[in-house]
Amino acid sequence: GAGAMRDLRFTVEQIWLLQRLRVSGLNREQIVAGLEDLDRLDGTCLFNANSDIAKSAENSDSEKTSKKKKSQNG
Repeated sequence: GAGAMRDLRFTVEQIWLLQRLRVSGLNREQIVAGLEDLDRLDGTCLFNANSDIAKSAENSDSEKTSKKKKSQNG
C-alpha cells in the first residue's frame, strides 16, 4: 500500500523533478494521469532510459559531481 511507497529513496534529481512538476501548476491527479498516459505509450516516450537525451543528462550530472569533488580537494 501507500506505506510501502514511503520506503523509496529519491535522488536529488528526482526530488527536483517532482518539485518542478508541482510548481508547474499540475495537481496530484494530473501528475498521476500523465504517468498513466506514459505507461500507455508503451516505451515510445522520447525520454526512455535508452535515449541519447537521457544518457547525456546522466553524463552532465556526473560531470558536475566530479568537478565539485575536484574543487573541494584543491
